[in-house]
Amino acid sequence: MPDATRPDATRPDASAPRVVEPVPFGRTARRLEWQHLPASVRSWVEERCGSPVVDAASQGGGFTPGFASVLTCADGSQVFVKAASVQAQGPFAASYREEARKLTGLPQGVPAARLLWSRDDDWVVLGLEYVAGRPPRRPWQPAELDRVLDELESLADLLTPAPAALELDPVEDEFADLVAAWDHVRTSHPSLPHLEEAAARSTRALVSAQVRCVPLKIVEGCLPRVCAVRAKAADKPIGLFAGN
Repeated sequence: MPDATRPDATRPDASAPRVVEPVPFGRTARRLEWQHLPASVRSWVEERCGSPVVDAASQGGGFTPGFASVLTCADGSQVFVKAASVQAQGPFAASYREEARKLTGLPQGVPAARLLWSRDDDWVVLGLEYVAGRPPRRPWQPAELDRVLDELESLADLLTPAPAALELDPVEDEFADLVAAWDHVRTSHPSLPHLEEAAARSTRALVSAQVRCVPLKIVEGCLPRVCAVRAKAADKPIGLFAGN
């Protein structure tokens, strides 16, 4: 019989600091693989590529089950392909459809992968320019942070005001439902530090008739050079600013 008076090495020490494992950003999605696509879709993709596909590297990042793979063809070319079934993955197919629409509406000079071709019938399929890269290291490294902020400053110039071709909803309309999400956070995680302060700031940003610089103030302490983006947009609404 175990001695209840002696420490049990198999039990976790409640007094020990909790170790929070980092989010595995490269393994957050369970996606369709190349062989899971219908034969007709695979044949169509290879026709658009102009060469048979010899390798398909599924991209495990993201939070959707849609197909997203870097395809390598027999001639050495590569293309990034996304696909979703309209019937079985309706919301994700709609998302890919909207992504294709917005990619075609971006002006010249925007640093974004070009949409090479697309299909929209029983499957929504996007073929995008392959860009070799990787996510930034975490925690952030100064040189990589500088590169990201340089691109944000460039985007602030290129996409302010937002191009009319994108037909974007105002931020306060698109994200209006997020205000109510704080009620769920209060209920599920009432002990979170600075909860009410964060909720108040987010609410002020979302209900503002002209969303200007309130969201940027939240991150200035962590990303000092974001101030440069704010300075450029101080007298006009921000056309596009997104980040995690």
